[in-house]
Amino acid sequence: MRNFKLISITHTDLDGVGSSSLYIRNTKPESYKVIFVEPYQLLKAVKSIAKSDESFDELVITDIGPNASTIKEVERALEKISREKGARIRWFDHHIWNNEWKDDLIKQGVDLRVDENHCATEVVYRNLNTDDIFSYMLSKSVCSADLWIFNDWAAPFLVRFVGNGRGKKWLEYVHSIFVKSPSFETLIEASKNKAVEVFDREIELMGFYREKAEDINIEGIKLTFVFKSHNDLSTSMLAQYLMSVRNSDIVVVVDKRGKYEFRSKKCNVREIAFKLGGGGHPEASGAPFPNFLTLLMKMKLYGLAVDLAKKKLLNTVKEVSCIPFNVIKKEI
Repeated sequence: MRNFKLISITHTDLDGVGSSSLYIRNTKPESYKVIFVEPYQLLKAVKSIAKSDESFDELVITDIGPNASTIKEVERALEKISREKGARIRWFDHHIWNNEWKDDLIKQGVDLRVDENHCATEVVYRNLNTDDIFSYMLSKSVCSADLWIFNDWAAPFLVRFVGNGRGKKWLEYVHSIFVKSPSFETLIEASKNKAVEVFDREIELMGFYREKAEDINIEGIKLTFVFKSHNDLSTSMLAQYLMSVRNSDIVVVVDKRGKYEFRSKKCNVREIAFKLGGGGHPEASGAPFPNFLTLLMKMKLYGLAVDLAKKKLLNTVKEVSCIPFNVIKKEI
């Protein structure tokens, strides 16, 4: 076992859990801490680490792409971590990056690996050059779910096991299962009961949200908008379902945490998310609510917050419009 201490910052979904756990399984740190964040929370996380008295040898960031509004501050915080703590910094991602951001981070010594053609778990797997069968099977399953291909038998189990919006404690629990499982088969066996429970709940809730969702026509763009109040329903599962049954160009899901989630098979929703201070992929992106809307959510003034969020969203969609893209699914 290598004698070093690691901090992992990763996303709150299956690809975040998969990429972080795969890295830890293969590098075998003596001790580690995992910080789960949404992309817009990255700056707060790295600033907190830079200010802390905590000593560690390596910081690894996985499945998190930077936002244009905060990238310069993120760079400064990482430079401080490297200079004052002497820590190595590695960053593995698959989101769309500006070349200037890449160049600046590499110049200051960050080991940056970005590949937009794969999920973050596979980016880690390919760059570690491991022949571990668990790592290979995990990367294949996670990419199958994260890229929404579902051509791997284990993907439906894992995506439902990790879930969406279940909180820090649950993410820490499933992450530990991913790290400690002696075999891939053991991991799948551990996921089955929760996956079946989640699937049953999905069936129960899909009909509810099908009736609740609102279709809005914005200059020829069919947008389906819904406020999701159940944390135990996957945003991606709901959005894909609504896109299919409503034949939508864009589906927007907002939830109690104060964020927009965009999905489309036609329009580049990353451009919409970017305008709202977020980012992601052309087919799947997200953005945080402005602070005052987040405050309204925390005050449980959901109706007012959702109405104001929808107004801001519709103005942004009208401004950006539908920028088409060609979706090329690659064999994993």
